[in-house]
Amino acid sequence: MKKVLIVITVIILLITQIQIINANGISKLSGNSLKAHLYLYGSNNEFAKMTYNKAGQYFEYILNAHHLLPNTKYILLYYPQKTIGLLCIGYGTSNNAGGLNISEKEIDITSIPFNIDINGSTNTTTYENGITGGKIWLVLSNEVNCPNMHFLTPTLTNALYEDTLIYYWKW
Repeated sequence: MKKVLIVITVIILLITQIQIINANGISKLSGNSLKAHLYLYGSNNEFAKMTYNKAGQYFEYILNAHHLLPNTKYILLYYPQKTIGLLCIGYGTSNNAGGLNISEKEIDITSIPFNIDINGSTNTTTYENGITGGKIWLVLSNEVNCPNMHFLTPTLTNALYEDTLIYYWKW
């Protein structure tokens, strides 16, 4: 019964074509498709585009990044706005030109945002315009401890941050 209700909810959401619009109006849902796009930006002209599934048995995505530090290890993570609790969802090393491609399938999580994520509620979101969802960041691998789910430094360097929040739910 629970799976039927989830499928019905997904169908209703897809029919109504809910769109997430941020301040830049760039990242948005892709019509009736289960695919969505997220753009990430850094402070030194770095940028990335992530195409991901909004729903499914597993969270799946493809990320292409440009103008990163050459030959440097990066981690893509979901940050639920807690001191401990981040989730590393992808790993890669940039090439000589600062390009990076990370593609992951079968990430077995129930949802983004998690229940503990303050950005999952309009009452507690950190976004001024009330947008809810999960934060996705691309960070240097030496600034994150993935097994213990926390940052190693108080300030991130050369990180790319989302231009809006994302949603994913497992069915």
